[in-house]
Amino acid sequence: MKKIEMLTCNIPVVLDYNPLSTSLSIGYYIRCGSKDEPTEIEGMAHLIEHMRFKGTHKRSAREISEGADFIGANMNAYTDKEITSYYMTLLPEHAIKGLDILTDMILQSKFDEEELEKEKLVILEEIKMYEDIPEEHLHDLNCELVLKGSAVAHNILGTIESVKKIKRNQIIDFIKDNYTVNNMVISVSGNFTEKDIIENLEENFKNIIISKKVEQNSPFVYNIIDKKIIQNSSQVHLCINLSGISLSDEWIYHYHLISAILGGNMSSRLFQTVREEHGLAYTIYTYLTHYQEGGVFTIYAATSTENYQKAVDLIKSEMEKISLLGITDFELQKAKNQFLSERLIALESNKNKMSRNAISYLQYGKIIDISEIVQKVNEVTRREIEDLAKKIFVTSNYSTVLLGEFNEKSVC
Repeated sequence: MKKIEMLTCNIPVVLDYNPLSTSLSIGYYIRCGSKDEPTEIEGMAHLIEHMRFKGTHKRSAREISEGADFIGANMNAYTDKEITSYYMTLLPEHAIKGLDILTDMILQSKFDEEELEKEKLVILEEIKMYEDIPEEHLHDLNCELVLKGSAVAHNILGTIESVKKIKRNQIIDFIKDNYTVNNMVISVSGNFTEKDIIENLEENFKNIIISKKVEQNSPFVYNIIDKKIIQNSSQVHLCINLSGISLSDEWIYHYHLISAILGGNMSSRLFQTVREEHGLAYTIYTYLTHYQEGGVFTIYAATSTENYQKAVDLIKSEMEKISLLGITDFELQKAKNQFLSERLIALESNKNKMSRNAISYLQYGKIIDISEIVQKVNEVTRREIEDLAKKIFVTSNYSTVLLGEFNEKSVC
């Protein structure tokens, strides 16, 4: 049973009550991410997320972690391009204690100078770690290059240079500008007492300064490029991109279905052709990234230096086949079944329900019921998917980024 309560300070609280559940999940979701950062402070949103765990005016960093561990809570956070989240899953009898810890982190973080410098070092190691993983490094570079000129092109972690330069006063200013009441949603899912949750939040937020962020449209640019990045690697890692769509586009489910047909599972066309028939890759898949202003459709694969060109050719050939010859009714129904089962099964988790409710509210201003999604997916026709394929699977739309070592004779 879902409902939305507005706190006196105008922060919405999404309550998804399930009396049969043995747990609950609580989360703070803020419409703020790496796309909100000026280039000179790239990595700011992610650094703030880390610093929330480094001490408040009431608790030390150790007391935050020990407090969560003592009540058996699983607490974490993440920063994305457009959203930052702080959340925990715990037992119902510890709901208020857990909520107190999260709220304290959101409202009373100290951002101590000494802790800030130490946490920068931690993030620098995190950046280096991902740079040492070719697949992860390529996905970051792919986004930066293909979306260069877009606010969402920023690397979530930032760069070594930008993170080193961030100052405490810049953090405080960034929070004032972005952690505002119209940018925040509190989401609770599972077994809880609504009265206790709301009363606790009202008490903690009674003195909050009510400020609102002025919404601005961010630029979105999709670049057609053909880029090789030389890096020591036993494989060539490749991304072939197509222009995608925004979160609010009515064709969003069509894109997910055609992505599933092309490379979304073990029986997809690319998996069967590139891996099973030709043995050119262990990993190959497609994925979609949707933002408020636009999106990207990406095919990823990793293969040998000798075979990467053949893999690229096979990937493009499969897209051309769909464009020219269409798909089968079986393929479409299989894609629908996969898409819907993933989302329906995910709703068995309080954490997933909490997250879905909050993100839906932040992105659309409402919670889109799963029944509405089921209906829209089931209404997608084979003809619509085939028309979409003809529109997007065209050579002029391809943007390619490769990472690895390349033979001189191998030209992409």
